[in-house]
Amino acid sequence: MDLVELFTKLDCDLNLYSSIYKAGQFCEMFHSDEDGWRDCALCKQLIHCGCIVSLSDYILHDSGGITCNGCSDTTCLLARDCSNGESHSTDVTNLASDTKPKFVLTPLFEKIVTASDAWLKTSRLRIPKEYALAHFPAISDHQTIPLNILDTYGKGWDVGFRCSLYGKKRTYFMTGLKMFYLSKKLQTGDTVAFYQRETDGKMIMELRKHSA
Repeated sequence: MDLVELFTKLDCDLNLYSSIYKAGQFCEMFHSDEDGWRDCALCKQLIHCGCIVSLSDYILHDSGGITCNGCSDTTCLLARDCSNGESHSTDVTNLASDTKPKFVLTPLFEKIVTASDAWLKTSRLRIPKEYALAHFPAISDHQTIPLNILDTYGKGWDVGFRCSLYGKKRTYFMTGLKMFYLSKKLQTGDTVAFYQRETDGKMIMELRKHSA
């Protein structure tokens, strides 16, 4: 092979590699068998975190998980209006780009966690009657309805909504929260806030830690 053929081949190879890189397929093409692949916490897209090529394609969380740039751009951001010394949640929109989907969260209600709520053995959160009737599915006495709700990081949690009858008094609970409690380090005095995502009606649950 003479020098002209060699440089022509190198030029073709460089153009090929460049096009693969620009298409975001470099790691899929050349590193598919290597370690370091992890999935986005929201969309589950696989990203090669062990390569410098993909270094700018994701955000690494303190917990060790990752979020791809696409999900990071469209993740709901909770804004708080602290006017008049009060903190309350407002509508949430994606500020990254007007051309991308926007998610708006409508505040539903808030609840301060009591000692009985925080008891890990039962892992259930009492829902005040007025909010249970207004924002949760219709339910019969002693019935439990499975629900899937999201936290503010987009992680889904499978929980239950239960109505218990004590004498003539109905009490409403969200049950099956043990892993949520452990993950968020929920304690007495914390605040749990509930929102509804307007695009699909999905319920979002936020935990705010108590300020000592």
